[in-house]
Amino acid sequence: MQVVAIDPSAAFRKALRIWLPRTGVAVDHFHLISLGNQAMTEARRNLSQQVKDCRGRRVDKAWAHRMLLLRAGDTLTPNAAHRLTEVFAADDPPGKLEAVWKVKEQLRALLRTGSLADAAIANQAPRDSRRQPPPY
Repeated sequence: MQVVAIDPSAAFRKALRIWLPRTGVAVDHFHLISLGNQAMTEARRNLSQQVKDCRGRRVDKAWAHRMLLLRAGDTLTPNAAHRLTEVFAADDPPGKLEAVWKVKEQLRALLRTGSLADAAIANQAPRDSRRQPPPY
């Protein structure tokens, strides 16, 4: 069986089912990471609306550091990891934002591996101190 990696568009899937009905369909890494980042942004916006009953403002840590929430956890400097920890402490009382961030990072870890067995090993492997995500 052949597999085609596509963007998660219904139109692409429909065309593949019509023209290549025996081909497996997979979503490419770029678009999966993009969907994870969209979920992160939606969670941040929803949390701001629920907790503060308004849109995010410059004085809110989650809004001020919104791009930091989208960065890859393994690329965070110690200073950036500390700022991210402050965002979770200040603007995430229910812990939803941090939970979505962890899922986004697990998705990234899974996509870096070649198999589910490799993903399980990578999930249990200790990270070096420079690239470790914020403490939980």
